[in-house]
Amino acid sequence: MAATAEDIEKAKRFMTAELSGNERVDVWLEIAELRVDKAYFGKQYPLALSYVASHVGTLETRGGGDEVGSISSKSEGGLSVSYSAAGGSTDDDLTQTTYGRMYLNLLHAKRPVPMITGSFGFGMCGGC
Repeated sequence: MAATAEDIEKAKRFMTAELSGNERVDVWLEIAELRVDKAYFGKQYPLALSYVASHVGTLETRGGGDEVGSISSKSEGGLSVSYSAAGGSTDDDLTQTTYGRMYLNLLHAKRPVPMITGSFGFGMCGGC
């Protein structure tokens, strides 16, 4: 299910003025739509969209774009930036920005918690 115009406007309101005012914000939101499941997030869908779009926008605007991993060290005199190696998890790129981590927190908070209900035998009567 695609994002509605209302979803997009709400997502932009959740974003910082710097990111929501960027000329590429609609592209970032399109990318976010590909990654965020509307049915899974329900009413929190615009918030999830804003986190992923802000994450993509932050990575794009901080320069370069070809770096892998998060910044592990910086220098000023002579300009030096080092990046840590990314691991094998599909969530690794999301850990590179605050927005990505906020999306992961929202994603994990929405995960269903397995529960065992019923009596002895995991819900089976056990001879009754």
